[in-house]
Amino acid sequence: MTDGLRETAYAFSAKKGQNVGEIEIDLGELLEFNCLKINEKLDKYGQSVKSFSLAVWEDGKWREVTRSTTIGARKILLFPKLKAQKVRLNILDAKGPVAISEIQLFRVD
Repeated sequence: MTDGLRETAYAFSAKKGQNVGEIEIDLGELLEFNCLKINEKLDKYGQSVKSFSLAVWEDGKWREVTRSTTIGARKILLFPKLKAQKVRLNILDAKGPVAISEIQLFRVD
């Protein structure tokens, strides 16, 4: 997911209408960012994600910073600049199994 290779993916098994799963990433240090780029691996299960959110670890708890619908081949979201060392992608709802091929965070000026 963070290796830059579209061939690799993290897959979730999903039951319709249930919280599908989450991916936690430790960035190794406090980084500033305001943009999320995420891709589903469409050749695995097709476009499955119906809704998702991104949260950051802040003051001992998770704080949601953005939420959206479908991902598909590519989804790019902008949000206010923040600093965090840990992020969590929450797949909130899906039509079926999900395969996330890439998650990237950027600082866009």
